[in-house]
Amino acid sequence: LSAHSLKFVDQIWIHRAWLSDLTDSEGLKNSFQISQGKTEKVTFVAATPEDKDEWVLAMDLAISESFRTRKVFGVPLGVLMNREPENDVPTVVQKLCSYICEKGTDTEGIFRMSARAREVDEIKDTFDRGNTVVFTEETDPVTVAAVLKLWFRQLPDPILPIDIFQLYCSLVGKTGNDPREKEGNLSYRDPEEEKRVVRGLRKAFERLRPVYVRFVLHELFKCLWMVALQKKFNLMTPTNLGIVFAPNLFSDLSSNSLPLLSPSASTTPSSSFEDLMGPLSPSTTSSFANYNVFELRNELVGFIVTNFPEIFAGIEQERASYKSGAGAGVGTIFFYAHIFLFKRLCLV
Repeated sequence: LSAHSLKFVDQIWIHRAWLSDLTDSEGLKNSFQISQGKTEKVTFVAATPEDKDEWVLAMDLAISESFRTRKVFGVPLGVLMNREPENDVPTVVQKLCSYICEKGTDTEGIFRMSARAREVDEIKDTFDRGNTVVFTEETDPVTVAAVLKLWFRQLPDPILPIDIFQLYCSLVGKTGNDPREKEGNLSYRDPEEEKRVVRGLRKAFERLRPVYVRFVLHELFKCLWMVALQKKFNLMTPTNLGIVFAPNLFSDLSSNSLPLLSPSASTTPSSSFEDLMGPLSPSTTSSFANYNVFELRNELVGFIVTNFPEIFAGIEQERASYKSGAGAGVGTIFFYAHIFLFKRLCLV
């Protein structure tokens, strides 16, 4: 990094970079590497150990600052909401869902069809750089749908807590022994029983905290519900939407993470939801040993899509009140420190 050998080489997108020390692994003195994605790597060799330490510190601070102030993918939901105190959901979610509802509800196979990876990365990187994302008439709704799935999939903490899944299993009394359960719907059940499931889920969602978690879920499921309304054209039924979207919303549902799914375990959900269940059918205490938990997960998401208006009843007014209160209280000033990384190297 000598001042005598400065020249423009390339530009580095700090928002998608991470550092690694090469001195030990590669046998290079005073060296470190910045990686962008799986294949893009830039190696730096400093003149002295002191120079290297200074550069590594500056780079690390810049990456952290970018994460704190700009990056929106792979960032905790609470961090995003702290950046946008005037909003009830992150801008990225609102913008993606709005475009899909306006332009993509009649697109065949939306959320199921594969998008071009390059186009998905371009939209993601534009969001992560803090730039304004502009969708045009040429923007493919399939690509936007893929970006929305990616945002939810990369959340550090899955948006749907495991308690919701456990509660649903308990409310419907799934055992895996009834062949009709394999159909992925509750149409054969008593209408009153289905209403009880809806009421239980509505109460569970009302309890979710922080409240913006519920608002984000409302924004998402409103979008999925509007897509399902056009299933005649897009071929995406609530069941199909559950299959393609559920993996992006839940944490690991393996037997190791869900002891209640072991052959000898009860299906009673955690205590925080016990009072939501009401009297349960005898099958509720049966085992899930014969049922695929991933099918249950998909069915739950499809059930929420189908019953979206009832499960999220009244939340529009709550969101409006939240935004009104938040807007009136926006007085926090955020100071963004400008870190001049390349004071010796012209990587613009």
